Amino acid sequence: MGKRSYSLIELLIVIIVVGIIVAIGAVICYQRVVISAELAQVKHAISLLAQAERIYFDEHGQYLAINSSDPGAAIDTLKEATGIDLRPILSLTVKWEFSMGGAIIKAAGRSGQRVSNYVVEYNCDTGTWTITRPQ
Repeated sequence: MGKRSYSLIELLIVIIVVGIIVAIGAVICYQRVVISAELAQVKHAISLLAQAERIYFDEHGQYLAINSSDPGAAIDTLKEATGIDLRPILSLTVKWEFSMGGAIIKAAGRSGQRVSNYVVEYNCDTGTWTITRPQ
């Protein structure tokens, strides 16, 4: 009986196939980490907005509404009323569309972004978070 060994080409093919499988897994893992980081970033922004909204509500007896087409105006109003600098939140409007109505602060991922189809909501009255993920 003769011993059969693997040729160098066969070993290289196995190494390449394993490398491709590992690379695909790494890309999927990376995408999940990036989305998780973006969700954490928008949750922090919503927390700042909620803090400012609570202060505004205590002083004016109502929540301030944010028009999603011009969030800068409401953010400027909140900054003047509360002293909390919310301008860094505007950099997130590239990926997220913010809206506030009553006690609900909502950020919806814009289409064409990694976070499209994600919706993050915070209820200022109950302190509850809702994150809707794509199916």
